Amino acid sequence: MTNERIHILNRLDLFAAFDDHELAPLAGRLEEVRLEAGATLFSEGSMGRDMFILTNGLLQISKDKRTITTIAPLNYIGEMAIIEEKPRSATVTALEDSILLRLTAVQFRRYIAERPGPLLAIMRTLSHRIRKNTEMIAAEFEKANILIHDMKNALTSFLLLDLIDGA
Repeated sequence: MTNERIHILNRLDLFAAFDDHELAPLAGRLEEVRLEAGATLFSEGSMGRDMFILTNGLLQISKDKRTITTIAPLNYIGEMAIIEEKPRSATVTALEDSILLRLTAVQFRRYIAERPGPLLAIMRTLSHRIRKNTEMIAAEFEKANILIHDMKNALTSFLLLDLIDGA
């Protein structure tokens, strides 16, 4: 079972830089969690203390009762909760029966305390993801600015017509 979990961890960007020897202690600490379809894994606003790796099933991520995305197997959620305990930013619900692996903040901190080297690889992965998300947000902001500019230009014609009619 540990070898299977090592293989799963190797396939995640967060742990891809680790070798099997480094992952074995972490893989041995993971707890399997089964979630029935319709069940909530955690709710927006609840304290985050665990990271989850989806091995089977399908999860829905929602915020303010709006679906943000779905998560398929071999994706993870809650990774920031193992670094700092803050309220969850979204609700996670199983769309179908699902199996996850749980890594608690305590387990992660013990692992890092015993082996601080892998922490740098995790920090690089998270930093890369933050940069990528920032670039996506900037691109969307630029698209919104172009749209607003085009809308203003279109409205200017109507304003001029209104001025001509009023004269």
